[in-house]
This record gives sequence, C-alpha cells and structure tokens, in this order.
Amino acid sequence: MQGPSNPMSVRYQSLDRGPTMDHEREFLPIRDRRDRSLDRGLYFDDEPYSSRSARQSPTSHQPFIGELQHQNSDLQRDLANLKKELELTNQKLGSSMHSIKTFWSPELKKERALRKEESAKYSLINDQLKLLSSENQVSVII
Repeated sequence: MQGPSNPMSVRYQSLDRGPTMDHEREFLPIRDRRDRSLDRGLYFDDEPYSSRSARQSPTSHQPFIGELQHQNSDLQRDLANLKKELELTNQKLGSSMHSIKTFWSPELKKERALRKEESAKYSLINDQLKLLSSENQVSVII
C-alpha cells in the first residue's frame, strides 16, 4: 500500500473486515470551514462583530420581523391558554387536597369508626330481633 497523496489524510479499515476487502476509506480531517448549506454562510461571517442591519437594507427584514411578530403573538396566546389551564388544574388539585385532608383528619376518622361500630351494633340487634321474632312465632304456633 502506498502512502496517501495528502500528508494529512489517514487510511483506515473497518475492524470487522479482512485486509483484502476493498472497503478502505480515506479520512480527511476538516481544517477549514465548508459551506454545506446556504444558511451556513450566515454563521461564518467575515465580520463577526459588525451589525448586520448596517450591511442590509431595513426593508429586507420586514417579512422576517412580521413573521416573528406573528409567531410571538401565537406563542403569547398559547402561553395565556396554558396559564389558564394550569390555574384550573391547580384549583381542582387544591379542592382534592382539601377533601383528602378532611377525609383523613383524626376527628373524622374517630367519627367514622364510631358510626361503623354503631352500625355493627344495630345490625346485631336487628338480627337478634328477627331471631326472637321467629322463635316467638314458633312458640305461638305450638
């Protein structure tokens, strides 16, 4: 294999291929900027600290500024809608938290436990009353 024509280029092979394969590629380190798109020229200006408005006419910016203003107003509207939605969600969450706090308060827990006890006693007394009533009917029949 002969040396590369460019002293900065390096030959390499994929590690998973044998040396006899023709899949060798040349690696060229990027030393200078390359314009790969039209927009790239805007980022690599010869005068990076000069004002762009001084070099271009103000009328060329009008459509761009108008579009930005339109996008800004759309975003402001979206922001206002999202703020309203957030406020409603916070209100709902606040009322839910209040309900949870009152539901799990110690006083209400005691009150619910007492009601449950009373309900169990009432159910037991009701069952005993039915049993006594049925026994009473059987004794009346005999």
